[in-house]
Amino acid sequence: MSKKSTDSSQGGRDLEDKSSEFTVEKFMAKRYLRGRPQYLAKWEGYSMEQSTWEPLENLGNCMTLVADFEAELFKKSQEKQNTQ
Repeated sequence: MSKKSTDSSQGGRDLEDKSSEFTVEKFMAKRYLRGRPQYLAKWEGYSMEQSTWEPLENLGNCMTLVADFEAELFKKSQEKQNTQ
């Protein structure tokens, strides 16, 4: 969906280039395609059905959200290990 993306905590949309930049509301999931990570991005102002899988290189402007999502995944994996 996007050549560039931003997270809403870092200022939102770039007003100079509205046609190619969207704001990530949150990440929903992670997968690997040919060994490379992709994140399911829920876009601000768009429905869940319009979420897209984005490679890490498309998410350079929202690394804070990526890091937060990765931390949450790690926390969930630790909780799962502790319950087994």
